[in-house]
Amino acid sequence: MGETKTLTTSHVVTEADILAGEVANTVTAKADPIDDPKDPENPKTPEGEDTVTTADEGDPDGPTPPIVEPNGHLTVTKVTTSTPANGETYALDETIAYKVTVTNDGNLTITDITVTDELTGDEWTVASLKPGVSATFKTSYTVTEADILAGEVVNVATAKGTSPDPDEPDVPVVPGTDPEPTDEPDGHLTVTKVTTSTAKAEDGKYALGEEITYKITVANDSNLTITDITVTDELTGDEWTIDSLAPGASKDFEASYTVTEADVLAGEVVNVATAKGTSPDPDQPDVPVVPGTDPEPTEEKDGHVTVTKVTTSKPANGETYALGEKVTYKITVTNDGNLTITKIDVKDDLTNQGWYIDSLAPGESKDFTTSYEVTEDDILAGSVKNVATAKGTSPDPDQPDVPVDPGNTEDPTDKPAPKITSEKTSTGTMTGLDANGKPAYAEGDELTYTITVTNEGNLTATGIKVVDAKLGYTADKPFAYDGEVKPGETVTVLTGKYVVTAEDVAAGSVLNEATVTAKTDGGDPEPAPSEDEQPVEKIFTITYDPNGGNFNGSTENVVEHYKYGTVITIIGAPTRDGYTFTYWKGSEYQPGDKYTVTEDHTFVAQWEPKVEPAKPEPKPEPKKPVKTGDDTNLTPLYMTMEASATLFLALAAYTLHRRRHEDDAA
Repeated sequence: MGETKTLTTSHVVTEADILAGEVANTVTAKADPIDDPKDPENPKTPEGEDTVTTADEGDPDGPTPPIVEPNGHLTVTKVTTSTPANGETYALDETIAYKVTVTNDGNLTITDITVTDELTGDEWTVASLKPGVSATFKTSYTVTEADILAGEVVNVATAKGTSPDPDEPDVPVVPGTDPEPTDEPDGHLTVTKVTTSTAKAEDGKYALGEEITYKITVANDSNLTITDITVTDELTGDEWTIDSLAPGASKDFEASYTVTEADVLAGEVVNVATAKGTSPDPDQPDVPVVPGTDPEPTEEKDGHVTVTKVTTSKPANGETYALGEKVTYKITVTNDGNLTITKIDVKDDLTNQGWYIDSLAPGESKDFTTSYEVTEDDILAGSVKNVATAKGTSPDPDQPDVPVDPGNTEDPTDKPAPKITSEKTSTGTMTGLDANGKPAYAEGDELTYTITVTNEGNLTATGIKVVDAKLGYTADKPFAYDGEVKPGETVTVLTGKYVVTAEDVAAGSVLNEATVTAKTDGGDPEPAPSEDEQPVEKIFTITYDPNGGNFNGSTENVVEHYKYGTVITIIGAPTRDGYTFTYWKGSEYQPGDKYTVTEDHTFVAQWEPKVEPAKPEPKPEPKKPVKTGDDTNLTPLYMTMEASATLFLALAAYTLHRRRHEDDAA
């Protein structure tokens, strides 16, 4: 007996020990019955149990050393697991990925743990977490404008749980913080301008007056919301407003513009649209803007004027214009280019008229009127050619002189038609009488002849020559007139004197025939004859026919000549053997009777045979018929004069008819 036995054991401190504040270790020994070698059949049983308090090995006899205080505690760590796209800072709307770790770094088991990510709003729960044990969670966050303005994303994750320590059931927590830098604040707008129309020209260039349509897009390509935005199209003058435009957002507008001369001169339409707005960045509230520019080519500069000339009149005959006829025109000056033309001088070469236009815009025109009378040159040319033109100044510095298309018209004229007529008139003092007893020219009377020429054609007549035998001008030696006779003009070309001859009297009239010839630039007109016939005195023949008798032994007729109206005495009777003269027949005249001469007349002697009468019977009283030419009875004279007048009028009518016929033939 008295033997000692040392035993060694160990104990892991538990939360209960922590909570108890010490480790109370009690050792209890219990022995089984011991065989007695002396009495194997009856083993001895130890009496009772012994309790032993453990002691530190260093001091086996001292008390058990104290343990740490109860410490319920959690630590949250937050680690960014993503990398910024640019490798340095996070951009707006970029996602940041996090790993959140909750660690029980105390000495007590923590229960009912709630982990909260304040930034993302995520929340997780852990039922129980023993000391030294961790729980890991993942979350993410999208960068906002506020983060951009703050310059970083500060993410704090925290937790809360329940400790078994009755003195401090709320667990202290060290939150996890992980700040991440963000991009610099960048308030910015970009305006883009796109042409939505298509040029009509094949070369893709816009013409003057053509409309260009645009789509204007205002985009917030920054990381801040821009407010109070005003969009302006400088070219069209349009303006729009946008209350607010978030980053990445855009808004479209439409505008249109009509191409001007200035654009054509510049060679393009440069359209700039811009905008202005307000940024929330206090350091730069005015937003930088990239304006939208969209140049479009315009058509080539083309200063040009076209002159058109239109005949507004109609020829009188419906086909061709006659000499002296008026032709009226309308002249139109049109700016058919794409530049305004100034200082325009318009000239009509034919009429020699001119006009002035201060300015003529593209597409604009102006009318003028003028007139012209057809000349001989036009007749010879066969038409009236009229050219109107203009000149002006273009704003194109490369071509200030404007190309002009002149206006031309050509109107047909009458064909050249040379034609002249002539007329011969005479004046003079008549000293004789004609067969009707009217005044007539007598031999020796003087006539003054006047020959006029009328130009009935459409060309001026020159080289006028007159053949007039009575005036001494023959075909070999004609009279030459050194002047000219214009169309429609009547000119006296010759005046001459003539003395009536016996031949004229014998012919019964003074007949003067003349022929006029001329020349024109369009050919020689037909010769123009003219004549003038004037009465001459009539010498009548009185014949006495003895009718078988004789005058003083001559059987020849006695012939006498007298002027019209001469009162003669009938001659004595002839003699005839065996016969007795009774009277002059025609009618019955006796020798010694008076007779007025009005015509040729023959008196025929009438005879009766002589008879020896036994007793002469008394001769009956002769009848007194009306005697032709009897001065006591003028009825036959008046009848003769009336017949002569009728004959004269018939002759005049015939002469007029013949002249008209000859004129028509010419």
